[in-house]
Amino acid sequence: FSGVFERASGARSAEARIADFLVGAGRCVHKKGDVTVFKHHRMVVPTSHGAKAMERVVLGRLLDVAEADELQAVANPGVGVRVQVHLLYDACLANPGIWLMAIDITRGFPSTSRELVVQALRRRGVGGQLLCVIMGFIFGTSVTVGLRPGVETSRIKLGVGVLEGAVLSPALFAFVVSGLLAALRASGLGVSLGGA
Repeated sequence: FSGVFERASGARSAEARIADFLVGAGRCVHKKGDVTVFKHHRMVVPTSHGAKAMERVVLGRLLDVAEADELQAVANPGVGVRVQVHLLYDACLANPGIWLMAIDITRGFPSTSRELVVQALRRRGVGGQLLCVIMGFIFGTSVTVGLRPGVETSRIKLGVGVLEGAVLSPALFAFVVSGLLAALRASGLGVSLGGA
């Protein structure tokens, strides 16, 4: 990966080049309700093109090594929200009187424990340099926050969560949540449709 950093960043020190890759520009995006209430916004952190390209390479290698739950949309080609909704619909048709419960984890990415991410990856056999690179992405991140057009804060190191807007974040979140899905299946509760 060092060649990517060198070409993208010129003659600066390696630490400075890597630090630039790990800085995102946080933007508050209105999600619902009153625009003057902070809780009605979410922080999205777009990162640089170089960081996104690097994350895509790492994501590809991660998915070569570790397998997410078969119904997790993020890590499985062909499984998206539409497929998941249709599975729920088919389960309702096949099981009259069924009750469904959908869970939306508020601020799921920003509140995901980084330690749980590392544990989940280790359980799936991710280790060595790949795990070190992923840990560098999630533990070494900082953001600048736009205060008004043309004015941003200095870098703020993030102490919790994974970045909303980062390429790796959906997969990392899926690996953490896969443990919950496995526990639900092991409990024997619920319905099964087509073996899934």
